This record gives sequence, C-alpha cells and structure tokens, in this order.
Amino acid sequence: MARGLLADLGRHEEWITDLGGIETARAAEAAVLFVPHVIRSSGFTPFAISISR
Repeated sequence: MARGLLADLGRHEEWITDLGGIETARAAEAAVLFVPHVIRSSGFTPFAISISR
C-alpha cells in the first residue's frame, strides 16, 4: 500500500527501501526523535533522510 502511494506521488521504485513489517516500525518511528533538534538548528527548511546501501 505505501509503495503504491509513493509511486503515485512520483517516487521511483529504486528510491524506495522496504524496512520490513511491524517489527521495524519502532526503530523507524524513533528516528523522528531527532527532528526537533534539526528544526532547532536549521529552522523550518526542508530536509531529507538518506539511506546509503
């Protein structure tokens, strides 16, 4: 479902990384904890998280 939504929004298939099922959700949600620090240091400028393979 999420993959289809991302494709509809224009994401290329090779840009999408499947992190797995519900067991990985906790780690992905924890990444949000650093967002306030990014906003505090750089303001409300757009930023992205990249994964290197």
